[in-house]
Amino acid sequence: MTLLNGLLALGAMAFTIPLVIHLLFRNRFQTLDWGAMRFLRNVVEQNRRRMQLLNWLLLLIRCLIPIFLAFCLARPIVTGWRQPRGDEPVALAVVLDNSYSMTARQEERRDRFAVAVETVRAIAGSLARGSEVVLLTSDGMGRVTDPAGIDSQLDQLRPGGGPFELDTLLGKAIGVLSQSAMANRQIVIVADHTASGFTQAMLDGLPAIRQRIASVTPTPEVVWVDLLGESPSPFRNLRIHSVESEANYAVPGQIVPWMIEAKVDGPAPEKVEFRMRVNGQPSERRTEIVRDGTARAMIPLTADQVGRQVVEVEVAAVSDPQRADWTDDFPPDNRFAVPLRVLEPVEVWLVDGHPTDKPLAGDTDYLTIALSPFATSSTAAGVSPADLFRPRKVRFGRLAETQAAGEWPAVVVLADVARPSAADSKWLVDFVQNQGGTLVVFGGPSIDSQWYDQNLIDDQRVPLLPLRFGEPRTSVAGLAIDETRLTYPPLSLFGTREKGTLAGTSFHGWLEMLSRGGTTDAPADLPPNAPPNAPPNAPPNASADGQAGGAENSTAAAADPAREANVVLRLEGGQPLMAIGASGLGRVLQIASTSNEIWTTLPLRPAFVPLMQRLLLHLSIDQDAGLVATAGEPLVLTGVAPDGEWSVSTPDNKSHRFKPETSLVWTDTSQAGAYRFESPSGEVIWSAVRVPDADLKPAVVDRETRELAAARLGATLHDSLDEYLAADASRRFGRGIWKYLLAALVIAMVLEPVVQQYRSRH
Repeated sequence: MTLLNGLLALGAMAFTIPLVIHLLFRNRFQTLDWGAMRFLRNVVEQNRRRMQLLNWLLLLIRCLIPIFLAFCLARPIVTGWRQPRGDEPVALAVVLDNSYSMTARQEERRDRFAVAVETVRAIAGSLARGSEVVLLTSDGMGRVTDPAGIDSQLDQLRPGGGPFELDTLLGKAIGVLSQSAMANRQIVIVADHTASGFTQAMLDGLPAIRQRIASVTPTPEVVWVDLLGESPSPFRNLRIHSVESEANYAVPGQIVPWMIEAKVDGPAPEKVEFRMRVNGQPSERRTEIVRDGTARAMIPLTADQVGRQVVEVEVAAVSDPQRADWTDDFPPDNRFAVPLRVLEPVEVWLVDGHPTDKPLAGDTDYLTIALSPFATSSTAAGVSPADLFRPRKVRFGRLAETQAAGEWPAVVVLADVARPSAADSKWLVDFVQNQGGTLVVFGGPSIDSQWYDQNLIDDQRVPLLPLRFGEPRTSVAGLAIDETRLTYPPLSLFGTREKGTLAGTSFHGWLEMLSRGGTTDAPADLPPNAPPNAPPNAPPNASADGQAGGAENSTAAAADPAREANVVLRLEGGQPLMAIGASGLGRVLQIASTSNEIWTTLPLRPAFVPLMQRLLLHLSIDQDAGLVATAGEPLVLTGVAPDGEWSVSTPDNKSHRFKPETSLVWTDTSQAGAYRFESPSGEVIWSAVRVPDADLKPAVVDRETRELAAARLGATLHDSLDEYLAADASRRFGRGIWKYLLAALVIAMVLEPVVQQYRSRH
């Protein structure tokens, strides 16, 4: 305990005045012998003990009155055996969560971020003059200011950036406070408690952070202000569940349908409106009824201008005059931005191993239809729908002659070509390795595997094909495609029945695809002494129609480390059906069967068109168009020359100028939405940034988990701002108890005449 006015405590010595008076007057009476006194002796003895007790009580009260009065004036405070810092300045590091999860509405329909900002203002306003404040936010920004200037810094803050990472921000706070010259240091955490952030890994890492904080001298105090509480009940949220299109690529004039689905958590509005914007300009609107908490819409968009564009989809509740307005408690998941790249049709050269004029008799006829299904169709107005590919048939032996000066195709397809000429082989090697083209090789009965391995090779004499073609294999019953391992991005679409399937496809013939070491890539469960035509799990010396040749990727790579083969599709017996390998700047797709109906029914199936288009598009186009950067991560645009000074317009309608060095990279992506880049020559490129998945789950963890986290961190958990301010005042000035002493003084002053009157009457 400490006395703020210690000298006034000497006034407590005034208690000696009533004590001295009592001692001086206690013996001022005479003893007289009276005979009748013996009859009252018992009564007198009883009254004497009572009077003594009353006298001592009255003396005690009279002594306590000056003591209480003196200590009230001295203002005693309880400091817990610590020296109070008073109004001395403090180095304060505020760890503030301004991620998108903080936009969830909380008490009084205010969002969590507004509550957090008001809390930080109050905390900074309570600091002494000369204090330092470091504001560390989840968007990666660190701001050093003084308490008087904290308001301007908070006014500039907006929710955004990456998810809240407590360990990273605490590490920054420790580094800042360890360099401070002030002895009084404090870390204050102001954040929501989203369940996605309280992972087991985060909780397990808190004791290590506690040790780092304890290693700083003087050790900072750690305070966790838990002012947000639970989410309101019911929590109403309208969100975009999925946005899907046929592809993230289109050609001018192509109509791209967008399938949009929105869901509602909690009480649902009657109707919602879907809004679409292309490159920041309003495009389409569609109002749909909400059924069972879900609303769906299919909105077609026509791609016009060549370039990288952004399609923004937004959903909002439709206000109903007959009903109360419906309020969305979490707005960030109402909008989603998707990149769309509009390009010229992809040029594909088709080399037919058996060219013919008969319809659908050649090796590439089905492939031509699959790549350009709208080439022979037209609308009522006579306008042909746009095709994403521009196929062109080229006779083998004439690849170099067909190529125009400086122009290269994106894809070259060899369909059951037995032996490409020496000139074609040289041209293909240059096309793949130096020009970054894509080579697709379909198998067939005419393939000369030895010739491919000896002639279609690069300068290091490494074959271009990722695997080696082996002997032809047949199956009378036919083998289906293994649909259990469709993990390659262009093939993942076919893993869901409602969007398409490869089921029903049968392969009656195919070529073995072997590793360069000469070993057939057999399934792991095939007995080592099974015959070539034995199915998996067959006993020794058994026979079957299907050959069990299928390779694991590691086997092929180990046999030839110069070429890593990725088997992306297999038959049901494990035999490799499609393999992809890289060579130089380009890639090679190797397919074990034919591109027509000779060995397989795949060209006759509806899935053949999307399968070929998705495969060739994925292999021939830079895959940055389908990638959406996450808020807080750098935005990288590939295939763009970063010469000169560029300008960028961010989703908050601010314009910036920067000069990229080696590549076009923009790091300030705290805001989700569309970004517009403009080159010095006037070329416009659009890109998109999305809200992190962790911030799309605003539900908070329970109280026990928060207390566990605070305990592991060694932090003091406060339930409200008022509780923190009271505790902080106690840490600075101690806890004043003069009010309690004043109450005791009043009680003593009231008791003194009461006891005196009682004593006089008795």
